[in-house]
Amino acid sequence: MDNSGNINFYKRAQLIPAHLYDLYKLNIIKSSIYNIDKLTAFADYKVPQLMRDLDILKYSADLSYKIDNLIEIPAGSNDEVEIRIATIWAIELCKRQIKKYIPQVTSTQVHGVFWFSGQKTNIEIKPYHRTRTIWY
Repeated sequence: MDNSGNINFYKRAQLIPAHLYDLYKLNIIKSSIYNIDKLTAFADYKVPQLMRDLDILKYSADLSYKIDNLIEIPAGSNDEVEIRIATIWAIELCKRQIKKYIPQVTSTQVHGVFWFSGQKTNIEIKPYHRTRTIWY
């Protein structure tokens, strides 16, 4: 939260070290990124869409109505911030479960699984939330 009371998400700033780490793991670059396990999931629009479809995220009737009817949710509004925070926290909870079997898993990797799954889905799922922003 900044001094004005706004909650800021820095997805793009998170993507840089995450992608550099991936390049390191692929032996494309020689320098590693440290503390990659400290990054949270990225706040975007596709992951909550898929998590909602899988019943991992549940929205209030009012929020579901807005999303299902393609009503714009203003950037920075309580609804938008709650979707983003809930998504990040849900990824963290999923990561905790996965760590029981894959101790080295990171939030960014778990996020990636959901994100790529959301991109590949060819089944009809509920729409994603509509928010005009440069931050996704």
